[in-house]
Amino acid sequence: MREYEQEHLRERAKPTVARSVLDDVSQWWNGSEQVAERAPKPEPAYTKQDFDQSLALVQMPVALSHLELFGKPPDVAVAGSAAARLGPAASALQVMANSKKDPKNQAAMLTPVPDIQAAQTTLQVIAAGEKAQSMWHDAFQYAMAIVDNAVGLPVADPDANLKSADDVEQRDHDLLVTSVKPTLQRLQDKTAGAPYVDFDPKAYTEGQEALSAIGAVNIAQLKPALAHINRGMAAIKAFAMSMEEQWNAAIASLEAAQQKLSAQAATYVTTTTPLPQEEAR
Repeated sequence: MREYEQEHLRERAKPTVARSVLDDVSQWWNGSEQVAERAPKPEPAYTKQDFDQSLALVQMPVALSHLELFGKPPDVAVAGSAAARLGPAASALQVMANSKKDPKNQAAMLTPVPDIQAAQTTLQVIAAGEKAQSMWHDAFQYAMAIVDNAVGLPVADPDANLKSADDVEQRDHDLLVTSVKPTLQRLQDKTAGAPYVDFDPKAYTEGQEALSAIGAVNIAQLKPALAHINRGMAAIKAFAMSMEEQWNAAIASLEAAQQKLSAQAATYVTTTTPLPQEEAR
């Protein structure tokens, strides 16, 4: 075999490496390789801090209020004392929920709040007696003030590229003025008089109409108005009950809140307690 033929065979026998592999090695060696970003770690739904703070700031006052009421005859002074204890408990849960970034975790944290607030409102009605009418009058006035503030928000320019977070669409603004505010005004007018004389606290429809009207408008600043309307309606509902019915309704709401608080705490215990076989190791 001639010498140039042997050289040709040696060239053909050399191992070849794909150009892409060489490029990858070169980039790694030169430090220009981009490291893949890790997916963010999911937010814990319920932490030890949540457990400890809920135990002290929420579960304990709810349990003490339930203890004051359960098996006891209705008492105005006791109702006032328990109601005062429940307000901070509901607020504590709201603060804890606001610290969560995941909307699902926020919603899960807030599940006991409506029951706590329902018990609080019912007990406040018991404590207020005939003066309880001011509770829904004030609640609906607060809701109207929020609506008025929303009416004064700047209307977004449809031709603008950037919009402020406080801007509202022209359509929502117009609906607010022509429909939502008049609907809420009808609720105020309807419930301004004496129950059972000027309106039937068990058969009025204006409350649900106001909630539906506000919920139909896409303005985030209106959300607190919904809470005030719900509170006013809860006060009217409680006022229409006998004192014994009010007492039992407050107890039922507290028990519902306790069940949800226990379910929250159980999620933390379940995720942190080792299995028996793990303890044995």
